[in-house]
Amino acid sequence: MLMRSVCLMFCLAIAPAFALAPGARAPEIAGQLMDGGKTLKLSGLRGKVVYLDFWASWCPPCRVVLPDLAKMHDELAPRGFVVLGVNLDQNTGQALRLMQKAGVKYPNLHGLNEKMLSAWKMSAMPAAYIIDRRGIVRAVHEGFRPSEFAAMRAQVERILGDKKK
Repeated sequence: MLMRSVCLMFCLAIAPAFALAPGARAPEIAGQLMDGGKTLKLSGLRGKVVYLDFWASWCPPCRVVLPDLAKMHDELAPRGFVVLGVNLDQNTGQALRLMQKAGVKYPNLHGLNEKMLSAWKMSAMPAAYIIDRRGIVRAVHEGFRPSEFAAMRAQVERILGDKKK
């Protein structure tokens, strides 16, 4: 019940200012992959443009964006792009079913500790951070509206095309 209350707070919040602003170095995040238990670190993806997506199966906007993220990951991966999901469900069964239904093949972490999560200072869900090849946060998106997805993808493509970053 507590997690669903958090969803109402996070999923419906619209934050005018972001605690982790563009230009900040992305904090480290590491956890077990949901599909096999291996550990993956964000820093291990340096050199790629990363769309870091914090989500949960109990968050309606999170569920809506998953198929679009899966498609974007598949289409842009050859250019050095990866979506890295961070699932916040306590029980991953529902999340795994949702990922399968949405066609998610990109890596998803789970089981992160509170200290690691708090470094991202999320105030809404889903919370997404576009991180450049050097590990710098270039854009922050909190909450999700389907009408915003094209603009988010355009941001990713601009950052992919920026060879200096």
